[in-house]
Amino acid sequence: MVVVVGGIYQGLFTATEAGAAGALGALIILILRHRSPKKITREVKESAIETIAATGGIFFLLIGSLILARVLAVSGL
Repeated sequence: MVVVVGGIYQGLFTATEAGAAGALGALIILILRHRSPKKITREVKESAIETIAATGGIFFLLIGSLILARVLAVSGL
C-alpha cells in the first residue's frame, strides 16, 4: 500500500504503473515472509487460479454484452 499510494502521491507512477508496482511489492513480501519454496509455489499457484477464474467471469460478461448489442443492432430493436 505504501508503494502504490506513495508512488502516486509523489508522481512516480500513474495508476496503472502503481498497480504493477503493488503486485511486484506483494510478490517480494511473499518471498521474504516465507522461506519455503514449496509454500511460495503453492500460494502463487492458488492466487493465479483465483485470478484466472475472476478474469474469466469478467470476460464472459463482456462477451455476452457484445453479443447482445450485436443482436439488438442487427434486429433493429
